[in-house]
Amino acid sequence: MSFQRSIARRVGAAAAAVCSLSGLALGASASPASALDTVKAGFAVVGGNEPIGSFVDMSSTAAYNSAGVGPAGAPASVYHVKTGYYEVRFPGLATPKAQTEAVGVHARANGDANCMVEYDLTTYSSYVGIPVTCFDSNGQYVDTPFTVTYTSGGSDTSGNVVSALTNHDFATASGQQTALRQQSSVGGSVTYNRSGTGAYSFDLPYLSNPGAETFTATAVTPGSPYGPQLRDVTCGISNKTTVNTSTGPTRRVFVSCTDAVTGQPTDSRVSLTYARGSNVLGRNFSLGEAYLATPKMTNIGWTTLTDTQAHDKIYGVPGTVTVQRMAPGTYTVDLPHQGWGSSQPSIMATPDGSTANCSVVGSYITKSDTQHVTVLCRNAGTYTDTGFNLQFLTKSN
Repeated sequence: MSFQRSIARRVGAAAAAVCSLSGLALGASASPASALDTVKAGFAVVGGNEPIGSFVDMSSTAAYNSAGVGPAGAPASVYHVKTGYYEVRFPGLATPKAQTEAVGVHARANGDANCMVEYDLTTYSSYVGIPVTCFDSNGQYVDTPFTVTYTSGGSDTSGNVVSALTNHDFATASGQQTALRQQSSVGGSVTYNRSGTGAYSFDLPYLSNPGAETFTATAVTPGSPYGPQLRDVTCGISNKTTVNTSTGPTRRVFVSCTDAVTGQPTDSRVSLTYARGSNVLGRNFSLGEAYLATPKMTNIGWTTLTDTQAHDKIYGVPGTVTVQRMAPGTYTVDLPHQGWGSSQPSIMATPDGSTANCSVVGSYITKSDTQHVTVLCRNAGTYTDTGFNLQFLTKSN
């Protein structure tokens, strides 16, 4: 363990003790215990090479679960059904019929792969199960590493989170639709409209609190009996604006979904999360976090992100995020101090301003305990410059 990490953990432990005595949660703004209890969240960093046909309990260094651990002593487990098919289970996070869950999944460490959520989540009394399918650059099922996030209950932080999942009739619905599965820490309702093949606009309650904002978009295949299974679809943020509607200021987010192989527009269900001043889980207790939205960069070199573009903090220590464009569609992101984390990081990239597919293909910790993350963005196999959103989470206990 580095000297800096040792000091940070001592500082974090002391701060946690002080906060405990004063009734506060470390990293939260006077969040009461009841608020912590309402937000159920987790992430898992899946290797993708688990034995087919068996459950594998994930270690505490590869997964986080706000409910703790299950009967087997693991925060999550993964069942490798067959090539390219998985189910990730989080014990204690089930919210049957709540219709408030938000989920994200992204391939990692493999720039040619793309992963999707497979139809609805499986919610039982003791766990929530997230089905995942992964594909290679030719649209064939492939075993690959991926990261998955789950949250329900809004936000227990000083920031806010809004999320929604389009309905089963995503390919035929016309006019403004109300998302049946949605959540918002500020109230209000999420609606969306399909304007054409693979083109959707979401109206979300505007988050006016301070801090950087960030977005994730994940393609969700409907599955039987709601339609044919979709193969290798990717969704991204093509544009966003703020408009005034009858309900007040509204964040209008445009999402485009394409076939990852051909680049052609394709209808898909979409899981969308919008957060400001908070990570996408809506929970920062015992977590190191970084989230950001980069501008589109077309010149080789470094860009320093402002506080309105990026947030980076662990053990209460903030950092300034820098992004380097190395070549078309090829970027590195430096997240100061995040090497102090105690688990493998969950990292997701979502394109912003294009229909590209952005993947996190690697990360490592530098000598200064900075997490150095590499992101590749491509459109139908061609490297493409685009802005992107990045979410980074690691355990800090």
